[in-house]
Amino acid sequence: SNRRQRQMCIRDRVEPVEALRRSLYEARVQRLLPKVGLAGAGFAIAGAFLLLLAERSLALSFAGLFAIVLGLALTAPVATVAATRVAGPVGGAFVGTLGRLAARTVARSVSRTGVAIAALAVAVSVSIGVGLMIASFRSTVENWLDLSLRADVFLSVPAAGGTRAAPVISPELVARVTGVPGVGDVETFRGVRVASPGGEVQLAVADSRRPRSAGLYRFAEGDPEEVWTKVTEGAVLVSEPFAFRRGLPPRGARVELLTDRGLRSFPVAGVFYDYTTEQGLVLLSRNVYEEHWDDRAISSLGVYVAPGYETADVVAGLREALAGTMLQATPNRSLRAGALEVFDRTFAVTQALRLLAVVEALSLIHIRRC
Repeated sequence: SNRRQRQMCIRDRVEPVEALRRSLYEARVQRLLPKVGLAGAGFAIAGAFLLLLAERSLALSFAGLFAIVLGLALTAPVATVAATRVAGPVGGAFVGTLGRLAARTVARSVSRTGVAIAALAVAVSVSIGVGLMIASFRSTVENWLDLSLRADVFLSVPAAGGTRAAPVISPELVARVTGVPGVGDVETFRGVRVASPGGEVQLAVADSRRPRSAGLYRFAEGDPEEVWTKVTEGAVLVSEPFAFRRGLPPRGARVELLTDRGLRSFPVAGVFYDYTTEQGLVLLSRNVYEEHWDDRAISSLGVYVAPGYETADVVAGLREALAGTMLQATPNRSLRAGALEVFDRTFAVTQALRLLAVVEALSLIHIRRC
């Protein structure tokens, strides 16, 4: 046992020159700490100003975030020293000499501990930030699905890539769907691309009998409850990506579309949330669409179950009535669950990125210790 202790002392022994050299290096670092802290504060303030200026610039937003992260990382050594000055007396009161010694050791080796703490803080903040972003986005998507998927059953023809430009539904099939027991009401939908002076525009033509939920509106011209009335009278709704890409103003915006009656300008009654296409779309009621276009086709149907009937029984009846056709009957719950499953698969890689950030921070801590 004594021999083993002597071997450990020899192995952990530090030459006086090395100890003196390390103390001189730490003394220089201590003198530089105020300048490093001021530089970090300057970077953080500059990053905050960049974020305020970057209204629609993605590059400026990333630059601002990078400056804030870099600035806070540079202030970590100063914050570490300040924290140890408070932790020393507190640790001494509870633990004694060992508590004061631990705090002073961290402060005296700030060239290593400061970098390690900054790395770990950045890794933890990245992990928390990504987690909060995903949770917030998922909650928003869930709310959007609840507001937009209103029918009990959806009937559509599968389209390659899941695009809105699906094959049309025959009017004969619509009559067959209406005759299925338990079907209370049928809502039509049409997805089509039309020309405009700014390029092709994706149109979403909705049944005018049922108003859209006011919770979908990101912005509404006037009272949100009266927006759908304006839409049935000739106005349109645009999705948030469409308004962003076209630079539409919050009020008084108009959208020009090439109709079968020539070029027409439609007032924008509101901007709504939509996550189906990154290019954005324009929504208008079917009565307005049929007034300006000769197209009477239907892309999909929304079926509302009559009171007293179960959704599963109605779905079974629809599938039996539509046997031999390409129409698929999907319950609201299944469609919603499928959309959330796609969302979760899309962001599954971020879990690995969060773990990777923490592992890299721990590796840097180990390197600094060595």
